[in-house]
Amino acid sequence: MASILKGRKSDQRWGYREIEQAVAKLYDDGYIMRRWSEGTLGCGCFLMEPPDPEHMYYFVIEEHYANEWSSYHTCNRRRKSMIPDEIWDLIDKYDAYTYQHG
Repeated sequence: MASILKGRKSDQRWGYREIEQAVAKLYDDGYIMRRWSEGTLGCGCFLMEPPDPEHMYYFVIEEHYANEWSSYHTCNRRRKSMIPDEIWDLIDKYDAYTYQHG
């Protein structure tokens, strides 16, 4: 589902509604959410894991603090081998929330 990043740079800032729409599209394609941090003002930090891990991209979505009233998100498309070990460690430690469509 690379089309959610079409025309966007990986370091570009995403709003809450944009992330919500992107996650809905990924759910429809069978992706699974693996969350390691709840959001404060936004969606938090999580990994969207594809239904077929060998042939598809993962999406790493992270919430970043902007100021007392707002935050923004970044969304990076990566192959499994390119996801840092720190993220897998965080998921193993904090993944109390795994969401799957259906």
